[in-house]
Amino acid sequence: MWKPIAVVAGDTYTISYTNILQGFATGTSPTSEYDVQLGSAVFDETAIPTVQSTTLTFVAPVSDLNAHLSFTTITSADDFHGAVLSDIVVTHGLALAEGHFLFVGIFAAASAVTIIEAIGRSR
Repeated sequence: MWKPIAVVAGDTYTISYTNILQGFATGTSPTSEYDVQLGSAVFDETAIPTVQSTTLTFVAPVSDLNAHLSFTTITSADDFHGAVLSDIVVTHGLALAEGHFLFVGIFAAASAVTIIEAIGRSR
């Protein structure tokens, strides 16, 4: 069951995951740009054909008790390949916020923007 995350203004959150632009030889190009969003916090990120660990830390500017974690493709290397994300974890302060997130998503380079929400709550 997908659940929203209660984001509290003034609290610190960290989103961490690994990413790679699949379908190309290892290197720094081509690239695929995508946005990561949790509540009102938005980050512009870039995937390359090399596995990268990404950690995004922010202090929530406003409260959002129904925040969703989303990833949106902005640019793609071609009409088929895209970023693959895995081992997504959201933490609130030092404790895990709403559970451990594990997700593998492929952002295909379609003409429309691809949004995948990956919110899972472990119990």
